Amino acid sequence: MDAIQVNGLTVTRGDKTIFRDLSFSVEEGTLAVLSGPSGCGKSTVLLAVQGLLEEEGTEVSGEILVGGKPVKLQDHQDGDPALSGFLMQNVDAQIINLIAGDELVFTMENLGMSRAVMKERSEHYAEMLDIDRDKPVLSMSGGQKQRLLIGSCLCSGHRVLLLDEPFANLDKDGVAKLSQILRNLCDEGVTVLCVEHRLEVVSQFADTLFWMENGQLTGYFDKASIRRFAAKKEETLDILLPWNMENGTPVVELQQLTARRGKYEVFTGLDLTLEQGATKILVGPNGCGKTTLLRVLCGLSPYSEFRSRSFRFLEKNCTSPVRYRGLRKRTGFVFQNPVHQLFMKTVEEEITLRNPDSTEVEEILQIFHIEHLKNRHPYSLSTGEKRLVSVAAAAASCPPLLLLDEPTIGQDYRSLRNMALSLHELQKRRGGALLLSSHDEQAIRLFGGVSINISSKGEKS
Repeated sequence: MDAIQVNGLTVTRGDKTIFRDLSFSVEEGTLAVLSGPSGCGKSTVLLAVQGLLEEEGTEVSGEILVGGKPVKLQDHQDGDPALSGFLMQNVDAQIINLIAGDELVFTMENLGMSRAVMKERSEHYAEMLDIDRDKPVLSMSGGQKQRLLIGSCLCSGHRVLLLDEPFANLDKDGVAKLSQILRNLCDEGVTVLCVEHRLEVVSQFADTLFWMENGQLTGYFDKASIRRFAAKKEETLDILLPWNMENGTPVVELQQLTARRGKYEVFTGLDLTLEQGATKILVGPNGCGKTTLLRVLCGLSPYSEFRSRSFRFLEKNCTSPVRYRGLRKRTGFVFQNPVHQLFMKTVEEEITLRNPDSTEVEEILQIFHIEHLKNRHPYSLSTGEKRLVSVAAAAASCPPLLLLDEPTIGQDYRSLRNMALSLHELQKRRGGALLLSSHDEQAIRLFGGVSINISSKGEKS
């Protein structure tokens, strides 16, 4: 029996057809993956299956069945429970509550489940997904929030799960654990359809792979052929770039940095030196403090939440609140969620906001290969395209230190390669230091492999 059936689905947004006459099915108990280039419409497919394509200017036609029941494609105003559980790319837009445990029981409360059932399910899935139910959501990493939302879907009893890049923010152990959990769920009859770019990850456990390009499904791969297809796509990343062209002048010097978020100590005793021309990658398990370190370096953490023996930026002390806050204007920072820093009506205006020089704006558009997007509204782009634009915008101000928090999320193999080439070209022309965080082994390889490992206790190792 098919748990998901999509027949003749057509989605048009304004004068652009996202896809036309799209048809496919996913058998019950199957773990299926939908992949393809950034911006090809994968997330739109999930939104359609969930019945969430209601935005103004969007026209939807066709038929979608989940568990044999029809999904209302538009005007879904009756308040009926969704037929499937859904994990969005932007986890912050989906979390309602302030405490993890409250988030797990929120949907169950709305469905009128008994207190005993809510307690049993929330405890079971919190243990399965390693979720601290007492932890404030604001202190959780991106990967921890993803696990929390998946747990919420499972607590609600959904037998069909739609997951939009569920592995994007997870470390290696988290990927292995979640993939085993999903595999076990499918063996128990749960159906999973997930969007994912990292084929080397899903090729280990997926049953089927749908490849989407130019609004059409152009490839179907069974379990036996997914690995061969993934290996072929990985060949796109077989390039060697000469990173770390330091000239010896330090941009940042930190000694014995200790940081916390609220009452939680994140790491302690961390030393870090970055020189001009250096490119390094922060690695480590979810929640170890990678994002916190980047926030400290760019002046965004509350001054009261960290201390250090020495903190120098371009050979000047940053040990006073005024000098520390001044880092916000002297560094470039790209958040995990690019929506938080896109403000203008077009991509070109977004770049110009950081650098009014029209010649340099054109140079940035060319370096990052986004000239074709310059007249598009940033919010009309895919998540991968938004992330690329946010990186280009941060780089446009020519900061001596560019900080990128998981910049490769949402990037297919081709766009990941182009991002690495673009940042390398930019650094070669303008110098400066580059520090990024990533769980993506392909990104670590592309950006030179020089990594700073922060242990689960926050100590540099």
